[in-house]
Amino acid sequence: MRNFISFYILIIMCFPFISCKDDTEIADFEVSEVGFDAKLRDVLIQKGFSFNENGELICDNQVLNTTSLNLSRCGLTSISGLRSFPSLIEVNLEYNDFTVFDFGDLPEEIKSVALRGNDGITSYVNLMSADGTTALCRSLTYLKLPYFAKWNTDVIPAFYKAMSNKCLVVMADQDGNYTEYSINRKIPDPMLRLYLYKNFPSVFVSSSEIDVTKRITEGNDLIILSQTANLEGVEYILSNPGFRGKVDISGVKSQHYSMSYVKPSAGVSSFSISNIDTPLGMDLSSASSLKVLSVEDNSLLQTLVIPSVILHDDVSETLIFCSEIYISGCPSLESVSLQTANSGNMIGKLHFANLPALDCLDVSTVGAVNTVVLTDVNSDIGSMLLPTELTAFLDGTGRFSSTSQIALCIDHPKASSFKEYCKNVADIIDVSFFYK
Repeated sequence: MRNFISFYILIIMCFPFISCKDDTEIADFEVSEVGFDAKLRDVLIQKGFSFNENGELICDNQVLNTTSLNLSRCGLTSISGLRSFPSLIEVNLEYNDFTVFDFGDLPEEIKSVALRGNDGITSYVNLMSADGTTALCRSLTYLKLPYFAKWNTDVIPAFYKAMSNKCLVVMADQDGNYTEYSINRKIPDPMLRLYLYKNFPSVFVSSSEIDVTKRITEGNDLIILSQTANLEGVEYILSNPGFRGKVDISGVKSQHYSMSYVKPSAGVSSFSISNIDTPLGMDLSSASSLKVLSVEDNSLLQTLVIPSVILHDDVSETLIFCSEIYISGCPSLESVSLQTANSGNMIGKLHFANLPALDCLDVSTVGAVNTVVLTDVNSDIGSMLLPTELTAFLDGTGRFSSTSQIALCIDHPKASSFKEYCKNVADIIDVSFFYK
């Protein structure tokens, strides 16, 4: 009995030392210096991974030994922080909510990435070098893409060609089944196919298929008044790095049209679409030559960011119909913003009409304009930023107006201060009769 009591006392005395040892072992684990997306952190906590009070991942044995993660259907919009898993080679990210997918957030040794069901992705970042020649994720051996990746013509095809002998690339079809990726795309409508083949033969590998890795060498514009509801194929032309010219695509009112992927290339100088929906929005970030933007009767467009390159620094190039932003008949559009200009600030025309849901309009960077139209725009708009300092005045032919005139058609209550400003610095020409 005495021996048992002595042993019991010895065990009790050892508890603090045992506890201290465990605490020391936990404290010895490093924490990740990479910032985590809040949603991803919550998902990983649910899966049993540990974070400290500062939201930093504790790089314990579970993290160090994890080679595969299933993060499908988790509502993720970012995987920032995932490169903290040094042994991760396979990740399932199917059916999440990505709009931009950044491969730079993956561990360097990642081998397999699955993205089926992420049809909202409009941009694939850090997969290829800026010049489109070098694959940045050279360790990838298996890439599973969503169906809408078929519209990406700048990054994915370049990666496919650069890694054709090292990485198996597959893409989901409309039914969600993976099939091997191809750089050849068919143009379903025969009339459209004939028009594109006639005007841009350099990208066709047969009379019915386009190779999306080929560069357009013709200098033709893309001008279509469609008589068919299927416009599939025009996306491959207007986003082609070799395209140089104007894009003007209109659909007849009796038909419903949709363009799944709208990303005008650097060579597009004028971009105009009418009676065509863009369910994934419009990406104008590459349109470095853009001088005319016209979007009319687009029922799904919600946000529009216009690059400042649309502004001129030479008055001789600011003709009213060759230098304009024209947005009309977009019932879902909530935000329009013109990026701050680094140099020129001249534009011929600003036209915003029939925008009942617009809550933010920012064209404050404009410093010289001939005509401003603002009619039938949401009267309860949250933010309306119009020019506050007009440094010059233009006539319709792109010349300085010695009489300081400006043409206005404005019926919005929140634009009253802008109208008063214009009255103080210029002679107002009322053009309401023309635009209503």
